[in-house]
Amino acid sequence: MATKHAEPNEVSVQPQTNSSKRILVVDDDAGISQLNAKASITSGYQVDTAEDGAVAWAALQDNSYDLLIADNTSAAVATDVSQ
Repeated sequence: MATKHAEPNEVSVQPQTNSSKRILVVDDDAGISQLNAKASITSGYQVDTAEDGAVAWAALQDNSYDLLIADNTSAAVATDVSQ
């Protein structure tokens, strides 16, 4: 059975500057993910979020990122990305 992967989420917060730098935040804890995303957006970065490694991997295949921030203690994130 094929697994459908969700699209990476875009977080909308007003950035201080317009930047072409793009970050992918991967965390299974939505609160931590949103905190990292908002801090990055406030600093002027474009940010996508993913809740697990499978979604992150799909985002990495479709987009170009300058930085990846990932939760390395999450089994869902670590296992999916390492495969």
